[in-house]
Amino acid sequence: SGMSNLVYRVRGLLSALERRPVVQCMTHMITRVLPVPLRLVSTTTTHGVRPSDGSASHNLDNLPVLRSLLFVPGFRDMMAKALTRHSPDAFVLDMEDSVPVDKKPEARDAIRSLLPDFAKHSALTIPRVNSPHTQWMEKDLEAVIGPHIYGISVGKIDTPGDMKEVVRIIDRLEAKVGLPPGTIRVIPWLESASAVVHAYEIASSTPRIVAVAFGA
Repeated sequence: SGMSNLVYRVRGLLSALERRPVVQCMTHMITRVLPVPLRLVSTTTTHGVRPSDGSASHNLDNLPVLRSLLFVPGFRDMMAKALTRHSPDAFVLDMEDSVPVDKKPEARDAIRSLLPDFAKHSALTIPRVNSPHTQWMEKDLEAVIGPHIYGISVGKIDTPGDMKEVVRIIDRLEAKVGLPPGTIRVIPWLESASAVVHAYEIASSTPRIVAVAFGA
C-alpha cells in the first residue's frame, strides 16, 4: 500500500542517516512513530569549522554542534534584542514563515545590514530563506551569501530538483563574492508528503547539507 511504501522509505532514510554523516535530523515525531533508532550527529569542535581546501565535506570533524537553533523574525528590533540576550548554537534569521508577504523586502534588508554584527557572536548565523517555489528565494540568497554566515536554511524543499536549484544559485553567488566552493552549508526543511518520500534523495543530493529539519 501507499502507507507501507512511505513507512519503508522513511525507515530507509533513518537507517541511511545512521551510516552516513550527512545530516543532523531535528525531529522527534518520526522516531515516535517508527521504531528505528536515530542518532544525532554532533561534535565538540569549534563551530563554523570548514574544510581547509574550501570544499564541502561529510567529515564529522567539520560538523558544528546544533543543539539549539533560535529562530528570529527578520525585524531589526527583534534581531537586535536576540543578539544581546541569547547565546544559542545558531541564530536562524528568518525571512520565511514568520515574515508577512508585504514585509519580506524589509526583513531581507534588515538581515543583510545586521549580518556583520551577528558574525561577531560566538553562535553560527544561518539565515532562513524562502522556498524555491516562491519569487523571493534568489533575492534572499543574494542578500545573505557571504563571509558573515555559516550556511542557509531553506523552507519547503519537496524534491531533489528543488535542492539542486538552491545549490545552483549558491554556487554562483559564492563565486561572485569570492568564497571558496562549498563554503556555504545548507539545512533544508522537509514539510510535505513529497519531501518525506524523497527525503533520502534530498539529504544525499549535495555535501553542503549538514542537517535536515522536518516541519509541517
